[in-house]
Amino acid sequence: MAPYTLPPATPRAQLNYNRAHKTTRAVVERGIGQLKRRFHVLHGEVRLRPEKVSKLIIACAILHNICKVRQIAEPLEDGDEDEDGDNDEDGGMLTEQVLRMGMVFDPPGYPE
Repeated sequence: MAPYTLPPATPRAQLNYNRAHKTTRAVVERGIGQLKRRFHVLHGEVRLRPEKVSKLIIACAILHNICKVRQIAEPLEDGDEDEDGDNDEDGGMLTEQVLRMGMVFDPPGYPE
């Protein structure tokens, strides 16, 4: 759904709807941004069937929530340095901690 185009004399209900729309959209976009930073596979075109893509996104969301509960930091942005002063391109700490916890996502038929 799209926000209302606001003419000068806009009803209060439409103003409230637009405010709620803006707030909700910002929350959703931040969430998508967090998933894309944590799971690089979501950055570009995902070459899987739609059924598999939906399962991949759900798996990423579940792993993301587990990482948040266990307080595993998000990977650094390109060009950022971690506390050691280096820049791990593969996500560094996240990858290491997820592997240590035994969370390996490699379903049958998943492309290499």
